Parts: sequence; structure tokens; C-alpha cells
Amino acid sequence: MYGTTVSESSFLLQSDGFVAGTVVGKFPDRYAIEGGVVAAAQTTPLYGGMPVTNTVIAPTSTGASSGLGQTVVAATAVANIDGWLVFDQASAGLISAYSNVPLYYAGMSVNFVRAGSGVWVALPCKAADVDTLAGGDSNQAIYWDYTNNWVAAAGTGALGKEIIALNNNSKTVTYAAGPPIVANWAGGGSVIVIRV
Repeated sequence: MYGTTVSESSFLLQSDGFVAGTVVGKFPDRYAIEGGVVAAAQTTPLYGGMPVTNTVIAPTSTGASSGLGQTVVAATAVANIDGWLVFDQASAGLISAYSNVPLYYAGMSVNFVRAGSGVWVALPCKAADVDTLAGGDSNQAIYWDYTNNWVAAAGTGALGKEIIALNNNSKTVTYAAGPPIVANWAGGGSVIVIRV
């Protein structure tokens, strides 16, 4: 007979948290995900959790629809946020030796959910603002920080979205413009779940 010991909590699996840029909650919400194409005008890569502006693709030279959905570019103001890019059901995002987050460049297919669809989406949140938002009303003002690509408690042009949850133990994207462009997953990040 041999005695065995294990380190405390060595079999503990931490499953609390969200993944920024994904749909959260109700199973039918997956049917609200739409596809599109990153517009040629988009000069930097896009990734899940970013607000986007949609435009209608022009017909082909024969007058037929392209059939690829709408084009998207990164939104630059709250007034032109038409939806939120999501990683859900996406394919062919570019992963490189520098970046383990799927990135989407001009001409690539992307998935998004429309603003006003009621879908719950996990978005990155400024870590210092989580405590500011916690305990407040679910309809308190939140803002998108276009420089850091996260939700903040202060800014210009409130999003007008319902807050569902906050979490400080989530997976978020760290992004550096480079060159080379580096986008990697980071654990222990702050996330806010909103009804878009």
C-alpha cells in the first residue's frame, strides 16, 4: 500500500468567464448571425468584438447580386454602428506565427450580429471601469473606445445598450498594430456582456 497525495485544487477546472467577441446565452441566437465581406476600404484587420458599419455590395456587371452579403468596415462613431463582429460560426480567419487570434482582412468573409437584434454579445471592457459599472443600473451609459477597442464607462456617444453581465476572468484579444501585426488571446481579461 502506498499513500497518495495531490496538490490542493489540482483537479479544479475554472470555467467561469466569457470569450470576447462571441455570442452568449440563448441557443436560437446563432440564427441571428449574418455573414459579410470585409470591404476593400478597410486597411487594418478586424476581429470579433469590434463594432462595424455595413454597406450594400454593388451588383455584378451583369446586374446579378454578389450573394456574399454586405461589406463591413470598422465603425468610427456610435451613429454608424450597424452591428458587432463575432467569431461564432466564422471560418478562414488568418492566424499567423505572430497572432493566434483569427484576423479578417479586406476581401475575407466575416460574421456579425446586427445592432437591435437583441443578441447577447461578450465585448472587451476597460478593466478599471468594471468596478464603476458593477452595481449600477443595467441601462447605465456605456461607451465604445475606438482607440483601445473596448467598452468604457465614460466617453462620447453612449451605446444605449443593456448590460447583462460583467466578468474579470475572461479571454480577450491583445492587439498591436506592428509591423508585424500581433493579436493574441489573453486570459484574465475584463468582459462586458450587452444586449446589442
